[in-house]
Amino acid sequence: MSFAESSAKYPGTFYWDFHRANLHGCLLDRAVELGAEVRCNSRVADVRILGNGASVVLASGEEIRCDLAVGADGINSRLREIMLGREEPPTPTGDLAYRLLLKASEMMKDPELRGFVTDPQVNYWLGPDMHAGKILNFNLL
Repeated sequence: MSFAESSAKYPGTFYWDFHRANLHGCLLDRAVELGAEVRCNSRVADVRILGNGASVVLASGEEIRCDLAVGADGINSRLREIMLGREEPPTPTGDLAYRLLLKASEMMKDPELRGFVTDPQVNYWLGPDMHAGKILNFNLL
């Protein structure tokens, strides 16, 4: 279901929930459509801000000039440390998310899991230092 179809079917909703891989795919497709060059297995050693863009230096020594450099390198971000000019290790918060991928067809075989497929819902419990017990974050494909 597209975002437009979702908002038409569920008016008044203020956000959408979708799988991270779908978001990554949309961002990648649009970036390539706009002319971005995507490189894999290319460790960034340095990023330099220029007057008209940026220069990305790879660990191999290759330097790539660009209009825009996007750092999406996760919790152990090297780019964050480069931009801040200091080490910046992740801060443990004690919050964890568990992800589990299950086939909907297999869940339908189990009476206790069938409702997750036949009556799909997204529930969020929000609040400072609050949790809803032991939670499993199901991502159904």
